[in-house]
Amino acid sequence: MRAHLFIHLPKILAFKYRDRVSIILDILACLMKGGKGEKKTRIMQNANLSFNQVNRYLELMLASGYVEIDSTAGLRGSSMIKITDRGMQFLRILRSQQLELK
Repeated sequence: MRAHLFIHLPKILAFKYRDRVSIILDILACLMKGGKGEKKTRIMQNANLSFNQVNRYLELMLASGYVEIDSTAGLRGSSMIKITDRGMQFLRILRSQQLELK
């Protein structure tokens, strides 16, 4: 009976953690839905990330040119995060790769 539990254990754990590519895909998909950009809080909620995690990923994505910050678009001085053309292209590539893997 115990051997049966160990066989299913890795499958359960596989869904607990996401890899970096999946998180970047979630962030880019969130920004695509928003159209005019999203605030950091909305990205955190949609991608299910903590404040520190979203900051690290946005920093990486800014350096890669996938997103940009528009400080003039937000209300009350808050900045909006927008997806760039390069980010849209990367999102299309990630989605096509994801479909090929299924």
